[in-house]
Amino acid sequence: METEAPDGLRRLQDYTRQAAAQVKALLDHNNLPTDLQLHRYMRELVKALSILTRGAPEGLRREVAKPFEGVWDFQDNAPLATPLKVEHLVFVLESLESLLLAGREVMGEVAVREINYDARRLIAKTPLAKARELTLNAQLIRGIEVHFSMRLADDRSHHIFAWWFRYGDRNVHETVLYWDENFEYGDSEDMSDGEEDGPSPT
Repeated sequence: METEAPDGLRRLQDYTRQAAAQVKALLDHNNLPTDLQLHRYMRELVKALSILTRGAPEGLRREVAKPFEGVWDFQDNAPLATPLKVEHLVFVLESLESLLLAGREVMGEVAVREINYDARRLIAKTPLAKARELTLNAQLIRGIEVHFSMRLADDRSHHIFAWWFRYGDRNVHETVLYWDENFEYGDSEDMSDGEEDGPSPT
């Protein structure tokens, strides 16, 4: 389904902008909310975001909900066992601003994040013995060719996986740390056969 933009997306952006400005104004005046006020505000925030993203593409809904992970139960709109803090609210709003108000085309940003998410999942489930296969050829993720490389950190404490791709007019390059339970890290021997750099990004 197409995004409910421009109007639906614009309403979501406007709400995010207003919510962030409201909280920033309170904090600038050192007007910290009580625990009750903080919980009430978070409930209202989640309720509004759920309404504003209703009918939006799944990727957008997922990215809007993602900042709440470990902070608040977005689906049930309920607190978690972890005590809610003002810092959590600030983190959520800053993450939403980064997604919705950073000046990039929002659905393009969502697509890039989904590709990065899938790339991380692919790396996480790839054992070291299979890593070389991953770096030999580009992998097709959501219709986009993604290139991978891997190397051992200079101190041999972990591996570093990198991946890169082009989406629209953007060149995206990301890295993630990687450990394999069967590899002897900190060892001074040569790197294992399963570990090999792929082609460098251009």
